[in-house]
Amino acid sequence: MAAARSLRTSGKLATLAAVSGDQTVYLWHSASGQLLETLQSHSNHIYSVDFSPDGETVASGGADEHVYLWDVRAGGRGGGGLLVSASCDQTLRVWDVRTGQMLRILHGHTDHVRSCAVSPDGHLLASGGLDRTVRLWDMDSGRVLHTLGGHTNSIKALAFSPNSRFLASGGHDQMVRVWDLQRGDALYTLSSQTIFSVAFHPGGSLLAVGTANHAVQLWDIAPANQRVPAERKLLNTLRGHTDLVECVRFSADGHWLARCGADETVRLWDVATVTCLQSLRADGPYTGMDITGVAGISVAQKTALKSLGVVDAAIAEQQGKGVAEGQQR
Repeated sequence: MAAARSLRTSGKLATLAAVSGDQTVYLWHSASGQLLETLQSHSNHIYSVDFSPDGETVASGGADEHVYLWDVRAGGRGGGGLLVSASCDQTLRVWDVRTGQMLRILHGHTDHVRSCAVSPDGHLLASGGLDRTVRLWDMDSGRVLHTLGGHTNSIKALAFSPNSRFLASGGHDQMVRVWDLQRGDALYTLSSQTIFSVAFHPGGSLLAVGTANHAVQLWDIAPANQRVPAERKLLNTLRGHTDLVECVRFSADGHWLARCGADETVRLWDVATVTCLQSLRADGPYTGMDITGVAGISVAQKTALKSLGVVDAAIAEQQGKGVAEGQQR
């Protein structure tokens, strides 16, 4: 499994989907840590994954410019509803999941669109990207309701509050902004690191922020509708990853927090006790493959393959000698 880039939870975190740079969608049973299934069709890095509301369909999208829909329930009908995809071509596209028909193209951004989110009530769509703006769209008409400015660098992360009234946005300016969508302005900002993901707790009182410094911050944001500039309290910082945290998600009941990172792991945390319950990591498609003595492979190619789990006894022996020589010195 290469760097884990995105994850989603289904139901009460019974099933967890994660995607990575090895062109694979991984499905885990979160309670046991068992890898249930791997889904492969993408021909390049996968950047995003999501479940349908009924949990029967998984959607994945990536650098191969394709969105794949997967039926992940035995006897599942594939589900219906709408799907939104965002792209480097500065647009968003709305799709009918059942028919695969593209219903609408949304224009407005002036640079790559890096993130999008649909509100829990299904009426609103938020998008953000390299043009440093957050745009709020009406899902029914495709009309822009608000263009929210204030970020000073690209926007990577968006999340709606459970009641669909508030929106959190974050990115490379190291600031989280929480917006009142009825008024179209920012309630407050939270200072952080470079931000890759944000998620509201289902109860609405906590905000999880995944950062470039290998950690997840848990902020107390209650009450979110307070317009007086009150200080927001940083409750906990969850550590354990050895590289940046790409994505954070709460379970539907709010008891668990899942996070994935560039260190190729997915970690499950108990929110109440702030303890790590599971660390999930899947073998990549080349794990254990022995290329010792294979000709025609450059050093750079061997290094890349080794990161995917390939074994080369000659390289391992060289590295072992280097360590021994260093110890002798």
